Amino acid sequence: MVTDSILIRYLQQQTSEDEDKKIESWLLDSPDNQSHFNSLNKIWEHSNSKIDFDLIDADGDWEKVKSRIENVGHKPISKKLNSTFSLFVRIAAIIVLAVGITFLLRYYLLTEPEMIVHSTEINQSEILLSDGSKVYINKHSEISYPEKFSRKERVVNLKGEAYFEVSKNEKKSFIVHTTNNAVVKVLGTSFNINTDTISSIVTVHVTTGKVAFYKADEVENKAILTKNEKAVLEDDIISKSIIENPNFLSWKTGILEFKNSPLTSVVDQLAEFYKQTILINAQSIGDFKYTSTIDNQPLEEVLDEIKLVFNLDYLVKNDTIFIYPNQ
Repeated sequence: MVTDSILIRYLQQQTSEDEDKKIESWLLDSPDNQSHFNSLNKIWEHSNSKIDFDLIDADGDWEKVKSRIENVGHKPISKKLNSTFSLFVRIAAIIVLAVGITFLLRYYLLTEPEMIVHSTEINQSEILLSDGSKVYINKHSEISYPEKFSRKERVVNLKGEAYFEVSKNEKKSFIVHTTNNAVVKVLGTSFNINTDTISSIVTVHVTTGKVAFYKADEVENKAILTKNEKAVLEDDIISKSIIENPNFLSWKTGILEFKNSPLTSVVDQLAEFYKQTILINAQSIGDFKYTSTIDNQPLEEVLDEIKLVFNLDYLVKNDTIFIYPNQ
């Protein structure tokens, strides 16, 4: 027999394999069983604490109620009124406890899961999710997620850019929905997502594990990415390749590494990292090869280094930096 107490343990992932099979078979027996389980599951998803369930023993309490009712039927009528009244008060209290789950159903079924929205402006941020996963959020980005994940999956929504270190759970997929209709699905791994709301381009870089990347309405066309691979969704097409830019996480680490990199590429990455407009004012210097490691340095210091290495100069005019050959 499948009781509410077993179902509650199932929701808490505390059942054995045999109990899991028993419950799955019970769910297939009738739509009523499935409906009852769905109701319990919804309470579990919305509950702030497992204590609500742990305090309820509906099956045991109902047996106690029936037993006391039967005992009352066999008691002599000559018992004092106050004793009888006291007995019925106790019975009523037990009934309230036994049907408490019904009140929880009525309450939680009428409310939606509480969503938490975390946004950043000029500073980055780090948050810890309820499953132990860590999310590092870049500037001008936003993530929303339920206070408590459901039993079957962990779903978050992302605007902007964030790096995820997902706690592994083979029973609960971790799913990220972006503003550009893209989806990233994993069990446990680490990866970076960058969503460009202007160009509608979504880029995913995987640092560990494996992820599936696809459009929300085209799951069958998903791209499977593993360590050191990236994928770009642009114009409804997903393209997959090897990560060639070692600085895709520079926004998080504060470190830029260049090894014989063309100055044009260096300037582009500096412009992105420092959020500045930087232009090369002479095509002839664009192929100069630059090797250096920049570790949370001010932009002016970096420009001075480039100036010294290549005998160049730079000028700041109207919030734009121009790099040109030194005359």
